[in-house]
Amino acid sequence: MNNPITGSLFWVVYVLASSFLWVMFINNPAKSRTLNLGSLIYAWLISVMAGAAGGLAIQDPRFTLSAIGGGLFLLSDLILGNRELRDNGWLLVHDVVWVLYIAGQALIVTTSL
Repeated sequence: MNNPITGSLFWVVYVLASSFLWVMFINNPAKSRTLNLGSLIYAWLISVMAGAAGGLAIQDPRFTLSAIGGGLFLLSDLILGNRELRDNGWLLVHDVVWVLYIAGQALIVTTSL
């Protein structure tokens, strides 16, 4: 799948998936509209980054760590949004968020080496 068009549009898949996940796990009409809308826009921004990294990885395997890191970063924010907007907490939830976030960022940065 070394098609530049496919790779460059890969972020669209991520944005659509994050929109679905936002509706399922983060959106909370009981919270302020501003907070909900802000979390959706933030999810889209992170999704564009993760999707662009995934598209680069499809075209060039050297970007695989960055794509995995972007996915972990997106996952950490999904869990955090679920915790903060839906109040779904579980044992060590914030520790899991930090581990995923730090691992994701480390993989993204490692790609530049």
